[in-house]
Amino acid sequence: MRGTRGFTLIEVMLVVAIIGILTGLAVGMSGNWRERQNYNEASREVYNALTTARSESRVKGGSVVVTFEPQRIRVFRDANGDHQFNGTDTLLYLYPAAGSSFPTPVTLSSTTLTLVGATPTTQFDARGFAVDPADGTTFKGGSIVVTDSVLGNSRTVDFTLAGAVRISR
Repeated sequence: MRGTRGFTLIEVMLVVAIIGILTGLAVGMSGNWRERQNYNEASREVYNALTTARSESRVKGGSVVVTFEPQRIRVFRDANGDHQFNGTDTLLYLYPAAGSSFPTPVTLSSTTLTLVGATPTTQFDARGFAVDPADGTTFKGGSIVVTDSVLGNSRTVDFTLAGAVRISR
């Protein structure tokens, strides 16, 4: 008398084939996972820097400067009015943290911000309004472009002269 327990060879081979197909799909979908995470993180950090600067300027009064270097974002209280971070300034926000590197291959750029030296810069006044750092009084919004050269994606983080910030997809 033959037993009726167990699996046939064809059933086992079918299950192994299905597992192989699912594994191949999962690996293919996660191929650029790290690049997408870096790209999303950099976009969020630009947003966080701008909202931190606006909040700090409103809560504590005085102007707060934000600089967007290709590989670093700084938010600081500019003690001497030169719009460049130095020993007399108070650092409020730094990305990436000291000793860390910016996620590659992500870069930041802007054609709408005032250049201080070669660095795109904006400033928030004591009321939380975005102003041109060249004179500190002209209201001026702007945008930062976050680009990932591997994925071929670009995303814009816009801020209005009233200081509202949004990420465009």
